[in-house]
Amino acid sequence: MIDFSEAEKYVVQNKELIIATLTDFCLTDTLLFWSDKNEIKELQKQQWQPVLNWLAQRLDFHFCTTEDFCLPQENEQNSEKFSAFLRGLSAKQLTALYLAATNMKSPLLATIFLTGKLSASEVFDLAFLEELYQVRQWGEDIEAADLRLAIKDDLQQIEGYIKNGALFTC
Repeated sequence: MIDFSEAEKYVVQNKELIIATLTDFCLTDTLLFWSDKNEIKELQKQQWQPVLNWLAQRLDFHFCTTEDFCLPQENEQNSEKFSAFLRGLSAKQLTALYLAATNMKSPLLATIFLTGKLSASEVFDLAFLEELYQVRQWGEDIEAADLRLAIKDDLQQIEGYIKNGALFTC
């Protein structure tokens, strides 16, 4: 069970570090690194691109994707916008975003989650799109499944926290 008051206290005490970490983290966000395998890339296009489009339209974040391990330089300009966005959040909102982002390895998914546009289940499926695809292809690894289940549970708890006053509207 997540102790949200302790998490919020930590975020308030370390706000600048949290913002810097999330800002750096957004440059290596899961949603920006697409597979070179056509089937997975098609799923990413269908499911991730709408999230990136929404972020671009609503929050003016225009992140570029890649199929290799090089960071697109264009994304560094958006990290400044992302940092400014984070600075405008309340302690509750920043706590929710931080907890969700670290669980999903995606500050961008955590941002759309914070708005209530996508549910815990939906962002979970997006965050683990490639891993869940691999499970369907090759079978389940019990330890990985247990970890995903714990993350999904955390996201559901965070969803309740968001609905209890951390929702960000735009």
